[in-house]
Amino acid sequence: MKVTHLLLLAGTMAAGAAFAEPFGDRVARCLAEQRVMPDAPDFNQQAERCERILKMDDAKAAWQVCMWRAVASMDDRVSPASDIATATADHCGQEYEAMLDVSTLSPETRYRLYSERMKATKELAVKLVLMQRAEANRRQQATPAPKPKE
Repeated sequence: MKVTHLLLLAGTMAAGAAFAEPFGDRVARCLAEQRVMPDAPDFNQQAERCERILKMDDAKAAWQVCMWRAVASMDDRVSPASDIATATADHCGQEYEAMLDVSTLSPETRYRLYSERMKATKELAVKLVLMQRAEANRRQQATPAPKPKE
């Protein structure tokens, strides 16, 4: 396996592991990593900050996993990557909106990002198509060709 595939696989697995771990445990780990003590005067604010960060991470991972699956299901390995990206660009709108909903961005920035959803989704989808195709090519090249019968 190549580095790119491993990184994507690790990201997907980390997202899955994050969803499997109870949210409260993840908040506690975040607070421990930030070295926030339970008796700190700003403990509640720091806990809320960790919760927002984790919710955003979860929403982003859900969008990326949705896009990964949409690209994998639509890619015929023949059509141009941009065509596949266009075809999948509308598949994960709910996940993208959920990602924006949990963000702490200003309403103006959130509106701008929502307006640019199709562009952002297409850019991600093109990258995913190319990465998935490259990995498929590597696997195909690594598999020895069957020997002809004599």
